Amino acid sequence: MFKPQLLTQSVRVAVLAALATGFAAAKQSLFGSTPFVPFLFVVLALCIIISKFIEFSLDQLFEISGWWRKFLLGKNNIEGYWLNSVSLDGETRIGIYQIYYDNNAYRVMGCQYDTSGVQMASWKSRLLEFDGSELNYMYETRYQNDSKTQFGCSTIVFMRSRPTREPLAANGYFLDLAAGGATHTFQSVRLSESQAEQFAHADRAFVQRLLASDA
Repeated sequence: MFKPQLLTQSVRVAVLAALATGFAAAKQSLFGSTPFVPFLFVVLALCIIISKFIEFSLDQLFEISGWWRKFLLGKNNIEGYWLNSVSLDGETRIGIYQIYYDNNAYRVMGCQYDTSGVQMASWKSRLLEFDGSELNYMYETRYQNDSKTQFGCSTIVFMRSRPTREPLAANGYFLDLAAGGATHTFQSVRLSESQAEQFAHADRAFVQRLLASDA
């Protein structure tokens, strides 16, 4: 399973290695080759304190800073808004979903619309796993017409135009447990930052404009 926390741990190890080198140089400069046990105890205590501080700081920074996550994750950055389309019962439905990082894990939430921009349902992930290319999760859906809640599972496979670039498109499918386990495929494209900002205040007219522009 892909774990973003491993990236911050790597940064922490690199910083501690640099500190250890600095402490060794300081000891050699101050005390030469003569053993100095108290100095070693002080160095050990400082390393533990600094290690805990770096760990806490990097974890907090990773949690609250989208820029820091994007910088560290690079090609594995999937956060943002995505637009998808799927055919259900002979009708095209449009989904706009957000992938975001919260409380040390990825989350997915979104809404589904008909082609006139009317919201049909909303959904959110329950269990999720991401390995760097494929996102697998359970979801909970609430339909607007009867307020019923249904459950299912979905997989999204992200595609990159170049191996080193973050994905801008994806293919996927979801298993609709409410419809006897029917499987539906869909295609997704990543929304631009300006479109994502507009979606924060989305209404029916915005959805219609988005559909007309083909994202």
